This record gives sequence, C-alpha cells and structure tokens, in this order.
Amino acid sequence: MPGMYYRDIPPVQNHLSFLKEHVIYKEAITIKYPLVLSEIHQTYRIVYIKDVILPGVLDEVTIASPSAIIPANNATVVLLLKDDTSFIQELFARMKSPSISDESKRNLDKWAKNLYLASMCYGRTVP
Repeated sequence: MPGMYYRDIPPVQNHLSFLKEHVIYKEAITIKYPLVLSEIHQTYRIVYIKDVILPGVLDEVTIASPSAIIPANNATVVLLLKDDTSFIQELFARMKSPSISDESKRNLDKWAKNLYLASMCYGRTVP
C-alpha cells in the first residue's frame, strides 16, 4: 500500500557515498608502510560495515566473519609497526613536543592508546 511504513525494510542509504564524502582519515603521525595504512583503512571499513550495515540485516553468526578479520588486521598493524623503531621514536617525540597543538596531542594520544590496546590483545607489547 502506498504511504505505508514497513519497519522491517530499512531505508535506502548510500554507505559508499557517506564513507567517501564524510569520513576523513586524520593522520596523527605519518605511516611509511603502505600495507599498514591499507590495513588501517580496511579495518575501519569492516568495522563500519559490521556496526552500521549488518546488524539490521544479518544474524550474529554471519557477523562473526567480519569480526574475525578485525583482530587479524590489527595484529598485522602491530607486527609491522613494532619493528619500526623510527616510527615509535617519532610517535613519542611528537607526543612530548611542546610545539604541537592540543588537538594533535589528543590525536597522538588516542593513536598510541589504540596501538597499545591492539598489541595487548595479542600478548605483544610495542616497545
């Protein structure tokens, strides 16, 4: 019937357009490895799909598949960055620098905390 509202049918949304137009990657610190950057971007998109698109459409068993990819990607990022001593040194040097803005310090702090949490999930702490 025209004009009826069906709760089970979600409204049409253009998620790709949203990701391209509204999501901005804030690079708190330069990442030299293209693979690490690719894993970070892919993980963000998978989390978006899992948290925004799939819950209303798929069951928990099906959502488990992308949920397994997220820690694997995080492990790749941690493993690649843990051996890059210049990255870790630059991260902490920038965090200690008095010349960066408060917003940059907050972004670096969040980034360092996320890296640390990801490393703890695998029993590997970043030096």
